[in-house]
Formats: sequence, C-alpha cells, structure tokens
Amino acid sequence: MINIHKRVTSRFFTRECTCHYSIEDVADIVIEAAQHASTALGVGHSEATYENVVQNYLYDKRIPTRRQVRFFSHVCQDIVQTGILDLEVDRCVLVEFKAGQSDITMDHKIQLQRYMTSAQKTYTNRPLVGLVILFSKSGTLRVFRTSTK
Repeated sequence: MINIHKRVTSRFFTRECTCHYSIEDVADIVIEAAQHASTALGVGHSEATYENVVQNYLYDKRIPTRRQVRFFSHVCQDIVQTGILDLEVDRCVLVEFKAGQSDITMDHKIQLQRYMTSAQKTYTNRPLVGLVILFSKSGTLRVFRTSTK
C-alpha cells in the first residue's frame, strides 16, 4: 500500500494539514461518505445533493476536496474543456457521482477514464484512484473503482 504524505491547503483549511492516509484509505473513506449520504438522504435526490453531503462528511474528517473540477486538453493550439469532474479528493481520488439510474454503464466508466487521463497530466508520477458512485433508483449504492497503479 502506497502512503503519500503531502501538505494541502484550501480555503476550507487555512492552515496546512498533513494527510497520512494512503490512496486506498482515502477511496474507502469516500465510499463510506457516500454510504452515509445514501442512508441520510434516501432515494430520489440529485447528484449535487449527494455530492454536498459527501463533501461535508469529508470536511468533517479533515480531508480536502474540490468540487466541479474542470479538465482541459490542447487541440490544434487551442485549449478545450474536456469535462467537469464532480469531486477531487485529496488530489488522489477522482469521483464521478450518478443518481437515479439503475446501474453503472460503460459510458460512466469511459467518462471516468477520460478524467483519469486528464488528471495524470496534472498529477504526474502520482497514482490515482477513480470512483463512479451511483445512488441507484432502488436505494442501493453501487461503486465502480479503478486506479492508475
């Protein structure tokens, strides 16, 4: 298991904090946060609502997150936006939320892979974990997990 020690600051963490979680630990905590959101809210909410509860849960654990992270690519000397990731957690876990569907589809997995590829350009030489988290119509939580290791 890889342990990454880094100092992260954000507007919510005015002092630098040292995070001693492994990437896999952070991913597990994100899934735990999603379980909490699913239980607390129940079915029928928007992705943004679940996202907000997950982010607050992670903040309570002092894990830095960024919402609606935009990714870009260079195409013929132009910069084009290639997508907006729902949640980036501790600069190592990329999370795409889905709500109100019955299952995680290949399109969801491809979308996450596109974000993982873009993030690797930003975070070179750093392993990443990607999660698609589905708050399904039936109330179950479904998770697809991938990594760059």
